[in-house]
Amino acid sequence: MIYVRRISGVSMEPLLAPGNLAIFIRKKIRVGDIILFSHDGRDKVKYVKSISNQKVYTMGSNTNFSTDSRLYGLIDEQCIKGVLVWSRG
Repeated sequence: MIYVRRISGVSMEPLLAPGNLAIFIRKKIRVGDIILFSHDGRDKVKYVKSISNQKVYTMGSNTNFSTDSRLYGLIDEQCIKGVLVWSRG
């Protein structure tokens, strides 16, 4: 499956800026990957800080403006839609 999303927030700056186009594909995740996942009915983009027992801890690269695992805790690997493979501003 391929997912195409336009970045809408500042939580991933400077890696991904608002308005950037991003393509994600389904593949095995690794620490450091930028992922697209579903949480509370919304798609979110964050990077993988750690993985333990099929649970993933996510962080935004702009930590002062990111809602991530520090707030909502670990996410299940099943919630992950894809890993970033391309982006353009």
